[in-house]
Order: sequence, then C-alpha cells, then structure tokens
Amino acid sequence: MYQRLANASDIPAIIQFFKNEWGEDHIFARKPHLLKWQFARRDASFGQTDAPCALTVWDDSNLVGMQGLIPTTFRTPWGTVSGVWLCNLMVAGGDRDKCVGVRLMAGVHRLRVARLRTTGFN
Repeated sequence: MYQRLANASDIPAIIQFFKNEWGEDHIFARKPHLLKWQFARRDASFGQTDAPCALTVWDDSNLVGMQGLIPTTFRTPWGTVSGVWLCNLMVAGGDRDKCVGVRLMAGVHRLRVARLRTTGFN
C-alpha cells in the first residue's frame, strides 16, 4: 500500500469509491462536479490545481482510503493562516483492519499545514 495526494486522473476512481463505500446515492457519486468543487485546490500549495485536494491510499491500482481536505484560510488572533478542513475520511470495508485510517491521519500531519479543523468523525 502507498499513500499520495490525489491526481486529476484519480477523479473517476474517487467517484467509484464513493459509490462502492457510501452508496450510489451519495451526492458525489451522482454529481461529480460537486466533488470537484468541494475539494478544489484553490492554489498550488497542494500541487496540481486541477486535482481534488485529498490524501489517498492505494493497494496496487485500487483506491482503499481517502481523506478529503478543503483548503481555506482561518482567522486567528495573530492573523490569517492557511489550513484545511478535514472531511470524508473513508476506508474500504475490506481494508479497515489494516490501519488505513490511521495512515491517512498520519499523512495529514505530515502535510504540515498551519491549521487543521474538523467538525467530527463518523
């Protein structure tokens, strides 16, 4: 298994991953343009700007985990800083016993963004 930021060419695999793991009715499975909008890289700080901003874990050519990242800026008492909202942490059912979710969280930490936020995990 290996981990990397998503590429533009991964979009079909990510959409299929949502269909397989969350269901055909998930909004990103039905409306891929919303996936592209939510995970848009608004600058080059995460590489390719046409790729979704997400960490992915692959087992050969199979997507087995994803941590969505929504780049934004946060106001702090000390000024404005760049950061990300974490969303859509997902691991394929057959790979949940392989610490894929933990790998994704460790990968987020290695990105060294100034601020991380989330509203919770499900």
